[in-house]
Amino acid sequence: MRINPIIRILLVFGLFSSLILGCASSKSRTMGWSAKNIAQSYDRVVNLRDDDNKIIASVDRDWVRSMMVIKTRIERAVEIPTYLLIIEGEKPNAFAWISEQRNMVAFNLAMVEFLQKDADQFAFVFSHEIAHNVEKHSVENRKRNEGLDALGLAVGFGLSFVGVPGGGTISDAGISLVKRKFDRDQEREADALGMRYMKLAGFNPQGAILFNQRMLRKSVGSSIPFLSTHPTGKERIENLRNSM
Repeated sequence: MRINPIIRILLVFGLFSSLILGCASSKSRTMGWSAKNIAQSYDRVVNLRDDDNKIIASVDRDWVRSMMVIKTRIERAVEIPTYLLIIEGEKPNAFAWISEQRNMVAFNLAMVEFLQKDADQFAFVFSHEIAHNVEKHSVENRKRNEGLDALGLAVGFGLSFVGVPGGGTISDAGISLVKRKFDRDQEREADALGMRYMKLAGFNPQGAILFNQRMLRKSVGSSIPFLSTHPTGKERIENLRNSM
């Protein structure tokens, strides 16, 4: 799957990196692809390619299709539309942001793999992320940080791609914008709402517990971006158990 040039957007705001929580790596660009477009592929295994047609990774089309079905069920239960991207990434992560009043969610390739094609675990993570958008946490955080209003979270992804098939090229500076850390109270709120949303959509909340138990084990001795500002693993699991 090649990238549609219509939605190839490069950020040029590296000079603002000091305003952003999270540092850009030395790699100049991060690749992103539309989950909807992947799901519509004729190929059982979809090769994700960069601008030069080099294969970056391969994903299971049927699993991405399942992700889209789960996404739709949750969206209908919560009555909130979203756009789902799959992006590069070596450590499991997912994040959400609002751009031009559109709700955006991104899962990196490591997270897609980490979920092990488990519908309930994906339902929890996706529900958690859209809860951030429902509560407008990214907007709150942007307002708390001087200068970020001027940058505009929408600039990074532009959203010219909405409704256009394919993916886009995203600079690491732009990724840093949307990965700005939510505080722990916001994470607790997103967990509680996420648990509620997945149950409304008919998914097993035990998937939330299993996901966090697995993530806690994986985090031992390593840094996991998804957990960087969340409450401690044990506290989080206990809070989720109390929400069941």
